[in-house]
Amino acid sequence: MRIDNDFSLPTEDAHIDLTPLIDVIFMLVIFFILTMSFTHSAIDINLPKSTTAQKIEEPKLIEVAIRDNGDLYYDKKIIDIGELKTLLDSDENATLNIIADAKSPFDRFIEIVDVAKEKRAGKFLITTDKKYEEK
Repeated sequence: MRIDNDFSLPTEDAHIDLTPLIDVIFMLVIFFILTMSFTHSAIDINLPKSTTAQKIEEPKLIEVAIRDNGDLYYDKKIIDIGELKTLLDSDENATLNIIADAKSPFDRFIEIVDVAKEKRAGKFLITTDKKYEEK
């Protein structure tokens, strides 16, 4: 029994065209570059910016702070909405000053505004930082 080891291979080299693959990769790179959001480096700023911010001198303020996790603070103690209503009922002449962290949950801010509408006829202050002037 004779085994023939003489296989005839094609003389042409195998050729794979990479042009379509390169085109697809190039299109993906362009897509990701165009859809990437370019953000500034993180700066530790707690208050949102406002161009119309004004400093006012108010003799009686009830200052309520909303942390970035949604906790409500008055006089460095955590309070709830019921306690805020009691505070506003205790001093009819005091103005509610809301100091909300820029990353605080918006629904928590709306709860405080609803209490201000109910107890102060919608009159309240929002503390912000002055927006940086661009040059």
